[in-house]
Amino acid sequence: MGGNAFTQPIRIRLRPSRQLFGAFCIVHAGAVFLLFSASLPQLAQISLTIAVCWHFYQMLRLHVLFSVSDQPHEILLDSQRRWWLTNRQGDSELAELHADPLIHPWLVALRFKTGAKKPGVKKYWNVLLVKDNTNADNHRHLRVHLRLTGN
Repeated sequence: MGGNAFTQPIRIRLRPSRQLFGAFCIVHAGAVFLLFSASLPQLAQISLTIAVCWHFYQMLRLHVLFSVSDQPHEILLDSQRRWWLTNRQGDSELAELHADPLIHPWLVALRFKTGAKKPGVKKYWNVLLVKDNTNADNHRHLRVHLRLTGN
């Protein structure tokens, strides 16, 4: 890349992730195992198991399969250091990085706040980036940028 690496845009297109799928399977299976090994009434175990299965389904839709239509499918940090989220239909929206991101070599967790299309309503998006659902170079550039700039 020519010029200062911190002025170059970082574009991340999200893909389905086997690593996130495996992590979600292990966590949710462990939760169901613990529910049935706990001394809870059977109705409580069944109810909580249904809740855990529903949560697993929602996490797959949001973070692995990207099947929610207005969910971000692409993240852009432009040369002016503004965040843009683009959905599956190609609609882009300016976003604000909310709170402190989790930055780890395997995982980057970002929370964005967008100025929603309805006045006075804000929409929040959690984006999980792992090495197998993004371009490895962009994943590294984003981690370095977040660590050095503080967001």
